[in-house]
Parts: sequence; C-alpha cells; structure tokens
Amino acid sequence: MTDLYRGTEAQSTTGRSTTQAGWFARTASDRTSVLLWVALVVSVVLNAVLSNVNVFLGGAFGMMVLACGWALVVRYRRNRNR
Repeated sequence: MTDLYRGTEAQSTTGRSTTQAGWFARTASDRTSVLLWVALVVSVVLNAVLSNVNVFLGGAFGMMVLACGWALVVRYRRNRNR
C-alpha cells in the first residue's frame, strides 16, 4: 500500500510542486513562517495575561512579540521579490 503523505512530487496545474495526496509541498521556509506566526500569537496572549500578574514576565513576552514581529517583517522584505 502506498503512503499518500510520502508520495512522489508532481507538478500541479498552478506550477507548484504537490505530493500524491494533492497537498502543496511544504518547504523549510513555509514551516519557519508558520512557527513564527504561532510564536507571535502565543507571545501576545501571554504578554496580555502576564502583564497583570508580573511586570517582568509580561515584559519578557513583550520582547518576544517584538522579536517575532521583527523576524516576520525581515522575512517578508527579503522574499517579496521571489
């Protein structure tokens, strides 16, 4: 039985590489962007919650929000011409 998630890559009608299951093949760059967005959202929530409990923990997550936002902006600016 063939594994649909580990199939060979084929070209779709849009020109993007897909697997046999039809999902678009994820690159390391796509995974990094997703992880940065998840880290940003989690940091924003923890910053909002912990700012009322402990100023230092809220500040630490605030710095993480800034770092994730900065990394996303840099990635966008570098890859916008591709």
